[in-house]
Amino acid sequence: MHTQSLNFNLVLVCVLFSADQSVKTKSSLLDVFVKVHTDRAVQVVDDRFVGVTLDTSLIADGWGKFNFTSQKLINLARELSPTFVRVGGTAADRLVFDPLKNTVNKANSYPLDDDGSVQFLRKFYMSAKDWDLLNTFTTEVGWDLIFDLNVLLRKHGRWNPSNAVQLLTYSITRGYNVAGFELGNEPDSFHHVFNVTVTPQQLADDVFTLQNILRKKFPYFKSSLVVGPDTTQVKKKRSYEYLQQFLQSEPGQKVDAATWHHYYVNGRIATLQDFIDPSILESLKSEIILATDLTRRVAMGTPVWLGETSSAYGGGAKGLSDVYVAGFMWLDKLGLSALFGLKRVLRQSFYKGLYSLLDYHTLDPNPDYWLTLLYKRLVGSAVFNATSTDQSIAFRVYAHCTKTHNVWGYPAGSVTLYVLNLHSESVNMSLPQFDDQEVDLFLLTPDGDQSLKSRFVLLNDKRLELTADSKLPVLEPQKLHSSVIFPAFSFGFVVVPQAQVKSCQTLSNISVEKERRRDDFVLSK
Repeated sequence: MHTQSLNFNLVLVCVLFSADQSVKTKSSLLDVFVKVHTDRAVQVVDDRFVGVTLDTSLIADGWGKFNFTSQKLINLARELSPTFVRVGGTAADRLVFDPLKNTVNKANSYPLDDDGSVQFLRKFYMSAKDWDLLNTFTTEVGWDLIFDLNVLLRKHGRWNPSNAVQLLTYSITRGYNVAGFELGNEPDSFHHVFNVTVTPQQLADDVFTLQNILRKKFPYFKSSLVVGPDTTQVKKKRSYEYLQQFLQSEPGQKVDAATWHHYYVNGRIATLQDFIDPSILESLKSEIILATDLTRRVAMGTPVWLGETSSAYGGGAKGLSDVYVAGFMWLDKLGLSALFGLKRVLRQSFYKGLYSLLDYHTLDPNPDYWLTLLYKRLVGSAVFNATSTDQSIAFRVYAHCTKTHNVWGYPAGSVTLYVLNLHSESVNMSLPQFDDQEVDLFLLTPDGDQSLKSRFVLLNDKRLELTADSKLPVLEPQKLHSSVIFPAFSFGFVVVPQAQVKSCQTLSNISVEKERRRDDFVLSK
């Protein structure tokens, strides 16, 4: 992808002029030629590269409208498997497991802040019933659970693991396979969230305690991951130093993945222009490089995850994080993360918050759900560099081998590109190396008069929505030749079924044992 610097003032003028216009408005046509460098894969990811999250505050709030028996919910969740689901967040460091309590918390049964969220400074209890519901659901839909344990249960300056031991003991009696554990959420921010400080070395010592409990006291969980430290954005000096000092410790070097969190903007003040500003999208690259370079230097071989991430922090941006325009940030984040070596990207969130993949009240898919679904179905393991003749960062293209286990029957050797057009004009994208070949287009555009703020998305001009019996619709591509038009402010996927790329015939969708690292969890019980 080209990353030459832009005259950002000019770009901003174009954005301000075009942002409220429909992407279907006719405009001039910009010709762009794209090359996929298929001689070698620069990275390899796996089927669980894209994951999701659920916020721990859901447990305190009686799970909201998250109806575990809803067939709609089960269908939507199952379609994203295999995947990791991380249950964590600020509320994780106020959760206490009560194995004797066997009823689900009542909605709003705990003190609330002015915005209706649970007051995080109060402890709350997760019942055995809550834990049963969560584990039964994740097993049914094929998700691997990562659970964030409360690190603020402390005694004499150390983590007190007694409540975690209760949780593990109960889980064994129920036969629950927990894929992994975290210890604390954003510990570098404890000082201003909880008025408590847990130093990187203290957290490392606490992680060592957890690792010993899982490996020695509870060998049933010896295959479970321990990931951390779940710091905030590494571009902040304090957060970077926290991550560095944690990973330099002996326990820190033994975590199964180094995790950090990323959001582009503040959800309370974010604007539409923020969501379509290519310089804001591009800013993620430097943070990924910071995190991966640091981990490579001080904890060689440790995979790096985005353990919690979305468009805007503070619960998301109203009317932006839950509509069509949010797809630019999400799709580009997946592209940059795969290209620069991250092994997992966990989307905040599957349910709850303005950045949720599902509507809070109806459980209907928001636009980013459909984007995630297409990514999971189309994008395979091997990652390639892709370049274009466009001398800007407003046209953004990423390329992988196509996932061969897909409903369309694409063969090994196929290539999938995903493309974002942030120009205020349409782009005619040509693929000279695949000249005269048929390609399949999955073009996503907004539906209705709200344009970029539409709550509905079109796939090749057909609205995506569940069927009357809550099943997912058939996702049909448009068949074209090697030239594809992307309207202004649109994105989508292009598959070249007969690309016959040799590296895709050998690398894509295989076990790639040499590429596997300690973050590969296998349910072996």
